[in-house]
This record gives sequence, C-alpha cells and structure tokens, in this order.
Amino acid sequence: VQWIDLPTPIIEIDQSWVPVIAQQNDDVVLNNVFFNERSGHNLILTGPNGGGKSAYLKNNIGQSLLLAHAWGIVPASSARMTLFDGVFTCVAAKENMQKGLSTFMAEK
Repeated sequence: VQWIDLPTPIIEIDQSWVPVIAQQNDDVVLNNVFFNERSGHNLILTGPNGGGKSAYLKNNIGQSLLLAHAWGIVPASSARMTLFDGVFTCVAAKENMQKGLSTFMAEK
C-alpha cells in the first residue's frame, strides 16, 4: 500500500480480488476502485440482485481497507490510499462468497 497524506479521503485500488477466493480460480473477477478528489464524494453502485454489489463494497473496498490498515497489504496489484479512522460494515452470517451466495440469495 502506498499511503497518501492528504485531508481528502482517497482510495485507489487496481485489480483487487476477494481474499477468500484463490486468485488463480477462473471465477475470480478483478475490480478497480477509484474514489479520489476527481470522482467527488459520492458513489452510486447499481446492478441486479446477486450481481456483486455487496461483494464489491465489503470485499474489494472494506476488506482491502482493513487489511491495508492492519498489515499494510491489499489483495490487489496496487493500492494507494489515505489513512481512515474507521470502517463500518455488516456481514450477514448467511452470506457465503466461496459458494456464490449473495445477501439477496441467502435471504431468498
């Protein structure tokens, strides 16, 4: 992780993957996260039920921030970010990323 000292929060993660799924797995989808001064302060994430919105937010962003702050590593090809004072999320016990069971599908 490359740490940036700026007052504006920045998250730039290139080709991140869900850490509980082996990167060599053909089902792994690599994602990019670019939330910086050019993108503004809002993010709109849309898509169908079971389309990966929660996985993107919780795994690609949430777990990456947590791993970066705890151990200085991110499951990605590169990462740049500012320090954060907290990460707030909820992971439903019924979700199972390894089985492809999304929040919606688990509740259904």
